[in-house]
Amino acid sequence: MAKGIRQDERSNKASSSPVTDGKLVVFLYGSGDVACFDMDVYAITTQGNGALDDHAVVWTSRGVREVTSEVPTPAYYDGDFFVLSDSRNSLSRVAARTGKVVWSVRTPGRVKYEASPLAADEKIFVINFDGQTAVLSAASGEVLHVIPMDKPADGEMVRASIIAAHGQLFIRTTRKLYCVGKGR
Repeated sequence: MAKGIRQDERSNKASSSPVTDGKLVVFLYGSGDVACFDMDVYAITTQGNGALDDHAVVWTSRGVREVTSEVPTPAYYDGDFFVLSDSRNSLSRVAARTGKVVWSVRTPGRVKYEASPLAADEKIFVINFDGQTAVLSAASGEVLHVIPMDKPADGEMVRASIIAAHGQLFIRTTRKLYCVGKGR
């Protein structure tokens, strides 16, 4: 394990997928830390040429409380990564090359967000367990809209990520699949 990354002895759980900008790979450890490796080094190691060493670490989120996640996969958009912290109830825009937090905001409401964020059309789209969809400005993190899309029954949760295809958003709740787009 690279020197800049700590292993959480209580858990090695990490549910999210790696995400790349084509040059760097960002991924999350079970400790909640976010790490960024140089894509070239990562590509070599995926071909079975050895383990990553300390020189492969470009930056980590260690010590930056709001940049942590266990479940949501970060989004890449407009040159930066967008990290949704399911444990800290925050969304952060992180500079891809440096790991510097550009902005960080609390997610609307009190209900947990675990679905991965979607970045599109200069906006970030997130949905919480109760089916409330929040639309935030990618530039500033300002909450533009909060739209209730579901009322889950006891014990039910909305966990599906919002996706975009063909100029439309697809939002799955506990009982419905919504297709949102401009009229034709």
